[in-house]
Amino acid sequence: FCSRRKMTEPAQGTLEKIREEITCPVCQELFRTPKTLPCLHTFCESCLKGFVEARAKQRKDKTVGAGMGPGEAAGGGNGSVLECPSCRAVFDQLETIDDITTNFTYDNLVEHMKIHDRLQSEEGLRCGKCVEEFDAPAIAFCYECKAALCDFCYKMHDRVKELQAHNCCSLSDIKAPTSMPPTSLNPRRIRCQKHLEEMRWFCSSCMEVICRDCAVKDHRHHDFEFIPEVVGKERREIQKRIEPLQLLSEKITEACKRIVGFKDELKKAERDKCAEIEEAAQKSIELVKERAKLMKEYAEELYRAKAKNLDIQFDDLESTQTAIVSTLEFATTTLQKGSDVEVLMYKKDFVARSDHLMQSQKSISLEVLEEDNIRFVHDPNMASHFGKLSEAACPEKCKVEGQGIEQNLMQGEEVSVVLTAKTAKDQQLIQGGGDCTSEVFCTPPPPLPDKTFPASVTDNSNGTYTITYTPEYPGTNKLHVRFDGEEVCESPFEVEVVRNYEGSSLRMERDIYTIPNASPWGLTVLPNQHLAVSASDCLVHIFNIEEGVEVSIIRSNFTRPYAMAVDANDDLWVTDREAHNVQKFSRDGKKLHQFGQRGPNGGQFSHPRGIAIHPTNGNIYISDMKNNRIQVFSPDATYLKQFGCPGKNTAQFNLPAGLCFNREEQLVVCDDHNCRLQVFDAEGNFLHTLGVAAGDKGLLCSPIGVACDPHGRYVVTEFGSHCVSFLSPEGEILNCVRTVGSGYGQFVHPRGVTVDNQGYVYIADNENMRIVRF
Repeated sequence: FCSRRKMTEPAQGTLEKIREEITCPVCQELFRTPKTLPCLHTFCESCLKGFVEARAKQRKDKTVGAGMGPGEAAGGGNGSVLECPSCRAVFDQLETIDDITTNFTYDNLVEHMKIHDRLQSEEGLRCGKCVEEFDAPAIAFCYECKAALCDFCYKMHDRVKELQAHNCCSLSDIKAPTSMPPTSLNPRRIRCQKHLEEMRWFCSSCMEVICRDCAVKDHRHHDFEFIPEVVGKERREIQKRIEPLQLLSEKITEACKRIVGFKDELKKAERDKCAEIEEAAQKSIELVKERAKLMKEYAEELYRAKAKNLDIQFDDLESTQTAIVSTLEFATTTLQKGSDVEVLMYKKDFVARSDHLMQSQKSISLEVLEEDNIRFVHDPNMASHFGKLSEAACPEKCKVEGQGIEQNLMQGEEVSVVLTAKTAKDQQLIQGGGDCTSEVFCTPPPPLPDKTFPASVTDNSNGTYTITYTPEYPGTNKLHVRFDGEEVCESPFEVEVVRNYEGSSLRMERDIYTIPNASPWGLTVLPNQHLAVSASDCLVHIFNIEEGVEVSIIRSNFTRPYAMAVDANDDLWVTDREAHNVQKFSRDGKKLHQFGQRGPNGGQFSHPRGIAIHPTNGNIYISDMKNNRIQVFSPDATYLKQFGCPGKNTAQFNLPAGLCFNREEQLVVCDDHNCRLQVFDAEGNFLHTLGVAAGDKGLLCSPIGVACDPHGRYVVTEFGSHCVSFLSPEGEILNCVRTVGSGYGQFVHPRGVTVDNQGYVYIADNENMRIVRF
C-alpha cells in the first residue's frame, strides 16, 4: 500500500518499550513537545518549565530566609537555573528552555503511538486534510503533516512536489500489535532557530549541526561538511562509543548481582556471629549476660554498617547504570529513528555524556567493597572481658614505621619499628590481641649459612605493636613483619646495615687462608667475590671467599707483585715493586699489557707501590715510591701527568704507599714516613690531611695500606706499629686493633687492606703469612 520511499523495516524492540521511552518521567504521560537536555534526559517542554520555575522559587525562599537580597539568588535576579530533573545537572550555557531544540524523533514516536492507540480504541478515523463536506475515511497517516489521509490526499502526496518528501504509513500497519514507527528516509527539514535557515552542514570542530548563515558567520574557520557526506562516519563513531558503554553496563549489572548476593551472605554471617556470641554467653556466668547483649547489638551495628555501605555502593552503581541505560536508549533510538540532522544534532551531547559516564569507572567500584572480616574472640576465663568483636586487621593496610626500616643501620645496635594494625577501610584498630610476628633474615660472612632470627614483638593493646631487633651482620637484611600469618604492606623491608668498627662489635671473624711459605703483600676483592692476593712467592693467588680455598694462580714475570686494583672491565692491574712496572690481566688470568721501567721520567718508576683506578673516568693512579710522586695514566696506560715531590709539607711525600678513592672520588694517599694520609682531587690538587695532630705530627705509624668502605670510612694498616686503624670520613679514630703476635686478632707488619661491599675488611697479615677478616 505504502510506496517504497515511505516504508522501512520494523525497528528492533517492542511497542511497550517505545511507549516507556517516550513517557515523560515528570508527568508520566507521552511527551508533549519533547526537549532533550545535554545530559540526554528528555522531558515535556511544559514539565521542564514547571520544574525550573519551582526550583527557582525554592532557591529564592532559601536566600530570603538567609538574609540575602533577591538579586543575590543563584542564577541571577530571578534565580532561574536550567537544571535536569533527573540527574540534577546544571546547564549554564542554556539561558532558556526555548534554546533547546525539539526532539523530532521522539515527537514522531509520540504521534505514532497516539495514532496506534486511537486505532485500537475506535474505528472510522476520518481524513484530516479534506474539507468537512467530503469527510472521507482515512487510510494512511503522514508524520510530517501530523494528519490522517484519505486515499485522495495520500495520492496528492505523491503528486505534489513539496509533499513527496513526507513520511506516510498505512493505518493497517500502524494498528498492528507489533507496529513500529518507520525510520525517516526523507527527513523533515529542520531549520536553525537563530537564522531560520535549513540546517544542512555539520561542524566537526564544534560537533554541531549548522545552517548556511551559521557557517558563514559563526563557524567560518571551522571544519564543517555537508551532512550527507559526513553522517556515515559520524554514525559509526557514535556506534563505537555505544559498545564500551554497553560493556560497562553489563559489568555494573554483574556487580549489582554480586552485591545483592553478598548481602545475603552477610545476613547469614551476621546470624552465625550472633549465634556464636550467644553460645559463648551461655557458657559464662550470669554477670556477663548483659555484656553479651551489648556485644550482639554492636555486631548488628557493624553488619548494618556494612550493609549500609553496600547499599550506598549499590545505589551508586544503580544510578550510574540508570544513566548509562538512559543514554544507550537515547543514542540507539536516535540512530535508528532519528534523521541525519537529528543524529548529528545530539552527537555533541552524547559524546560529552558518554565520556562522563566512562569516566565514572574511576569513581565506582565493580567489586564488592565489604567483606565478612568481623571476628569474635571469646575469653572464658575473664567475666569482665567476655569477648572482643571488631573488624579483622587487613595485612595489606597495616603500616610499619620507625628507625628499624631506615637505611644505614649500625651493626649491633638495637632498633625498633611500630606496626599500626588497620582494617580494609584503612581505619586503625583500637585494641590489641592480634597475631603479630616478625623475623630478620640476614646473610653472614662465608662460610656461615644464611640466618633468620626472630624479632621481639610487644602488643601495646591499642592496635599498635612495637617490634625490636638487633642487626647482627652488615649488608642487606630483610625484616619480615606478618599479621595473622600474612606479610604486611611492603614487607619484607630491605635495610642496609653498616659494619660497626667501634668497640666490641669489631672482631676478627676468621683466617681466610694461610699461604704456605709465602707472605701476602697486597689484596683486592674481585667482582665475583673472589679475593686476589699478591705474595712473596712472586705469584697472585685467587681465593674463593665463601669456601676459603685457593681456586687459581696468576703467573707472570713478576719480581715482587705488590698492590692491585680492578677496573670497570673487571681487568686486574698489578704493580711490580722491584721490576718497576705495572701489568694488566684479564678476568681469567691472561696477561694483556705491561708498561713502565726504572727511571725518574714520566711513565718510569722507582719502586711503584700503590695503585687505584678512578671510578668514573678509569684513569690509573700509581704511587711512585722512591720518586716520591703520584703518576696518572689513561685507561690504555698512556702517561698523563704527575704530582708531588719529596718533603714533609702538604702535597709532598716521604715514600708514598697505598692508594684508594673515597666516595667523593677523591684520591687518598698513604704518606708512609710522614705518618699521615693526604687527600687530593682527581687533578692532583691538595685538599686536606687525615691522621694528623697539632704541630703536623702524624698519629699514624707508617701507614702503607688504605681502603674506603661503602659508607666513606677508612681502614688503614700501620706497618710500623703492627696496627689496623678505623677512621671516620672526617679522619677521627673509631677503633684500633694494636696487638703484636700470631694469635687471634693479632698482627705482625700488616700491609695490604681491602673492603668488600658489605663492609667486611680483609688484611694481609704479612709476617704471619695469612689473610684475616674483620
